[in-house]
Amino acid sequence: MAAHPLLPNLHLATTRRSTMDPSSTIRTNPRFAVSLTTAVKAATANAAFSKFAETWTGSLAVGMSADLAGLDADWDPDHLLNAKVRQTRYRGQKVFDAD
Repeated sequence: MAAHPLLPNLHLATTRRSTMDPSSTIRTNPRFAVSLTTAVKAATANAAFSKFAETWTGSLAVGMSADLAGLDADWDPDHLLNAKVRQTRYRGQKVFDAD
């Protein structure tokens, strides 16, 4: 289990708003906000690179470990805090299905 939950971290990185109080409109250091694509890359490909694991995980490509989660949310930072994981795949195999 990750020490820092992914979806709240992606929300914070993209909006610079509190994950503890989603109704707050206060943004901390808004100049450091990044796009959702950049935030996801930081959490996947860049994280794999930081662990010297980029040759087998961190991106979706032939021969890589296909680890991914399917969410029930739009590709929008404002929907991340309410998103639910609907399906999880580990090394290409379904290991969780909410249905």
